[in-house]
Parts: sequence; C-alpha cells; structure tokens
Amino acid sequence: MENTQELEDHPWKRVLAIGSGAVLLLLAVLLHTQLKDLFWEHNWTFSFLIGLPAFIRTALELSHSREANRLRSTANGFRDEANRLRGDANRLLEAQKDSVGQIAALTKERNDLTAALDTERNKSLDKIATHLQKEPTLAEKNAARLRNYIGEHASVSESDSYWGTNSIIAEVDEHNVVMLFTPSGPSSSSAFAVPVQCDQLELMERPAGGCKVRIKVVKRYVDSIQYGQARTWEEAKRGTNVRKDRPRGNMVFNASYRKAAMSIKRMIGVYAPTDGNPDYTLITFENNQQMDVLYLGKDEVAKKFCPLQLEWYQEGWTFDGGNGDGGLRLFTK
Repeated sequence: MENTQELEDHPWKRVLAIGSGAVLLLLAVLLHTQLKDLFWEHNWTFSFLIGLPAFIRTALELSHSREANRLRSTANGFRDEANRLRGDANRLLEAQKDSVGQIAALTKERNDLTAALDTERNKSLDKIATHLQKEPTLAEKNAARLRNYIGEHASVSESDSYWGTNSIIAEVDEHNVVMLFTPSGPSSSSAFAVPVQCDQLELMERPAGGCKVRIKVVKRYVDSIQYGQARTWEEAKRGTNVRKDRPRGNMVFNASYRKAAMSIKRMIGVYAPTDGNPDYTLITFENNQQMDVLYLGKDEVAKKFCPLQLEWYQEGWTFDGGNGDGGLRLFTK
C-alpha cells in the first residue's frame, strides 16, 4: 500500500517501474526466441540488456535516496519547527506563570485596599453615628440612674422640708417619671406616692441615713396620690386596702393647714361613729377635695393624727386654725 501510494504521488517513478517491467518482459521474450542467437553472437548487446534492469533499479534507488533525503530534510524542518513551537510554548507558559503571579499580587493589593477602605468607611460611619446620636436629656440621664435603685429607700427632701428615709423608689416609667412611694406604717398614717419628672429633681448617689441615694424634689409632676393603708407598692397598684366609704357621724374635730405663698389649703377632719360604722372616720382634704379616708378606733385616732400632722409640717404645711376635740386628746401646733 505504501509503495502504491508513493507511485501515485510521483508519476516518474511509475514510468521507471513500468519501463523496468517492460525490459524484463522483453528479455524474457528475446531469450526464448530466435533472437537469442544474435545476442550470443554480440556480447555487448547481451550485456546491455542484462545490465539494463540493474541500471533502472539503481536509478530508482537513487531516486528513492533523493526522495528520502528530501523527506528527511522536510522532517528535520518539521522537527525544527516543532522545537521552535515548543520553545514558544515554554515562553508562553513562563509568561502565563508571570501573569498569574501578577494577578495574585494585584488581587492581594485590591483586597488590602478594600479592607482598608472598609475600615475607613466604618470609622466614618461611626463618627457620623456619633454626631447624629441624640444627646440624652437630663430627664433620661436621671431616669437611667434611678432605674438602678428600683425598690430602694431614698433620703428625700423638698424645698426646705425633709421627708425622711421612708420613701421608696417604686418605679420609673417610659416618660421618665419616678414614683416616690411612702407606705403606710408607723411613720405615715396612710400610703401615698409622689410622681416627679426626672429632670425636676436633684440626684446624689451618696449614702445618707441608711439609704443609697439622696433625692431633692424641685417640682412635683402632679400632687401626691393616696393609696390608703397599702404597705407595699404592689399592694398599692393592686388597690389593696381600698375601702368603701362608710356612713359617718358628726364632725368632732378639724384642723386646717396652709403653705406660705400658696393658695392651696389642707384639712384633717374627724367624724364620730354612727349607725353602720362603729369607728371614728379620719378624712384628709386638699382644697375641699377628699384625699384619704381612715376608719379607726378611738385610741388609734391620735396615733394616726400625730404622724400625719408631722409629715405635713415637714412638707412645709403650718397649722391655720381648727376646733373641737371630741375627747380624742389631739394636739395641734
């Protein structure tokens, strides 16, 4: 198949091959005919004919050798080209490695710049947030401090009066109003709470009289709220010890009180027992509005009246007249 392909690729080789075959055929014919005698008589003719195939074969071999040399030269050219291309490929590979290294370096540089940019951006955002952040008001600052002492007793004063240490920091609501609750007990005839806006008080976190903080009320949020005989803030909020009004007899004692430079007046009234109510009724009023009602035995009236009057004195109230005694031994000043 390869020889046939070579003959097809080179026509002159096919001519030589056909010619050689023809000579061999001619020799076969001549040597088997009457002409053979002629050839034996003339040696050169026979030698020529005998040597012709060898000559043709030699020519073919020379032709093959030239073709092999040409093909070898072509192969060497291809080999050189392959080596050149291989060299180019190696150079491109090295260039690719360099490019990969450069890409990695640029990527690292980009990441470093991005991280630095993010850090600077976060710092700027923090500064912006700091500038935009609302400065807490005095009420908010005081409310935050007071919330640390919920349930604690406080030493409380108001203007020139001193409330003592019986007041409790009961709660601080979302509007920054603190409830200063005084429970019913030996030092107070009834429970009450004084709401104070947190920016209307002075707060000192220094112990005094067994209390962790001192509070000076500058201005009340509203008037005090009465909670009857509640002994804890929880009882006050639940309405514990809130009693329905009972019938009362005639007033047997009253005392009025006033504050300097104020038109508000307070009064304590004591009513005698009557049908349906065997106890004395002690009622406190402010501007003729009922504040609190207590139902007491005869001996208990003085025990509640004296601490109540003392509380009012401490708050700046002074005696402004009154009458009656009813045999209760109540003393005013």
